[in-house]
Amino acid sequence: MFKVSWVRRAGDKMQLLSFGHHVYSTDQRYELLFKDPNDWQLRISYLNERDGGHYECQVSTHPPIAFTVYLAIIVPQLEITDERGVQVKDKFYYVGSTIELKCYITKVPQPSQFIVWRHETTSLNYDTSRGGIR
Repeated sequence: MFKVSWVRRAGDKMQLLSFGHHVYSTDQRYELLFKDPNDWQLRISYLNERDGGHYECQVSTHPPIAFTVYLAIIVPQLEITDERGVQVKDKFYYVGSTIELKCYITKVPQPSQFIVWRHETTSLNYDTSRGGIR
């Protein structure tokens, strides 16, 4: 019976992630999922930018079979600006003031039509008497 292994390539270096039904990485985020008869899946939890790169599935047939995939990690960028377009980190207003904040999101693979604004644990309404969120 053949064996399947997952490896990660970084230049000339190869890191063995799994072989057969066993995970050999000390990184607990790697998990091997197997479904009969021949479905071998590598799952990586809690992805981060460092996880990007070449991954290879190898099958111990004769001759060996290998399939390489490049994993690109896209990290969305978020910027909040005030009414003048100045980036906001901390901003202080007087009680009763009206504020305008804009949220700019870039590098999003699947843009959403809906953004949720929160103040601490409360979701802000889109239709308040003070103008709401636009």
